Amino acid sequence: MTTAPRVEGTLGDAIVEATVTGALLAALQRDIASATNLSEKARLQAEIQRNDNGRVLATYAFGFVAVADGDLARGAEYLDQAVEAFRANDDIARLVPALYWFAFVVDALGETDRAAGIYEQELAISESQGEIMWRSMTMSDYGSALWRHGYRTRGIELLEDALRLMQGLGNQFGCAWCLEELAWTLVDQDAKLAATLMGAAQTLFTATGSPMATFGSMVVYHEVGAIDARNKLGDKGFQLAYDQGGDLTLDDAIARELRKQSLSRSSKTTADDSILTPRELQVAELVAQGLTNRSIAEKLVISQRTVDGHVDHIRNKLRYSSRTRIATWVLQHKNNLPNSSSS
Repeated sequence: MTTAPRVEGTLGDAIVEATVTGALLAALQRDIASATNLSEKARLQAEIQRNDNGRVLATYAFGFVAVADGDLARGAEYLDQAVEAFRANDDIARLVPALYWFAFVVDALGETDRAAGIYEQELAISESQGEIMWRSMTMSDYGSALWRHGYRTRGIELLEDALRLMQGLGNQFGCAWCLEELAWTLVDQDAKLAATLMGAAQTLFTATGSPMATFGSMVVYHEVGAIDARNKLGDKGFQLAYDQGGDLTLDDAIARELRKQSLSRSSKTTADDSILTPRELQVAELVAQGLTNRSIAEKLVISQRTVDGHVDHIRNKLRYSSRTRIATWVLQHKNNLPNSSSS
């Protein structure tokens, strides 16, 4: 009997990764049976191929599916194994999403300090790579966690920044969670807006095919927020605001959430824009696109040291400590900025 050849590298990983991707999508849509079946297929394929990378991917899939199925402890175990393997292999592209889900599960299990450390790792790695999508999702979940654990100012700030980034990326699933989580923060001060955002979030969850119940540990916060808002507004008032939110476009829902900041920010737009030189504006736009300093230097045909200096100046002038805050600023001001990145 012949032995199956060892398949590694691009082909072996691609075969398993396609199956794992199917498992993750099925889990997000609450089709746990299909997700479990696909995860098992990925594992079997990796074993047949004797593909170590494939085995780790399958482990990651089993962890994700366990979380979607409500078995947080088992999910954490699998995800922890996947994170350590991705880290050991210096597989940053896979480590970033794995860390995101691992932090979510650890927080859901009540290990607040440990979760905060993992979230901070995720933010540091994604920032160093110029990555925005997973960073914005991490900011959303971390912001919600901080708010729930009493660090309300920073939590809301992270949620709002994440929402702007996700809006710019067109990430409807991420926006749905941001709007929902921000609704919880608003119940006491503006129950009508909270109900409106819940309605908008529900429409987005439905549109993406991924219900909130996929992550059951978070549903209780929605239920508590909805009950509190309903008590303040009455049944009819709550339902009216909720239904109105469901009819809003994504941009309109976001505009309503951020309305408190709109006047102060619009009054600063001209002054803020003029703070940066044309070259700094150009660099800021490229930072917002997710480029690293090295990539910006190559694109603009200047030295990386020069780019480093520009980024430092931008941070100092805007009083922002991270690249993501710069990206958020660019998205806020994009209608007022000259199209300098094309020059």
